Amino acid sequence: MAVYREDIVSIDLSLEGIHRSRLNNTIGQDDEAANRFGVRVYRDGAEENLEDTTVNGYFTDAEGNRTTITGSASGNVASVTLPDDCYAVEGNFRLAIKATQDGVTSTLRIVDGTVCNTNYIATT
Repeated sequence: MAVYREDIVSIDLSLEGIHRSRLNNTIGQDDEAANRFGVRVYRDGAEENLEDTTVNGYFTDAEGNRTTITGSASGNVASVTLPDDCYAVEGNFRLAIKATQDGVTSTLRIVDGTVCNTNYIATT
């Protein structure tokens, strides 16, 4: 059984730049948890149409390994779902979510988090 988590924040392009956040929960090593990270995008308080937008995530693990993740856009939400290999290395990670529309790429969000080794076996 995989534990599914979703972390979506809201930004208004007219008010702020890149949203950066620290993930409050830790991701478990080898969990295949399918964590989904995203951004609800607004401009001047109105939903921004992300139709024809390409979304990618750029995940860097504690050893500096980089994984490019193909994301998706639906309505005003841009999101990426972490693949299994993002859970392989214990330690801090960084995820950048970028959207490309009409040839212009913008970083919407940066997430800092931790992958923890959850493979300990209890001994008596």
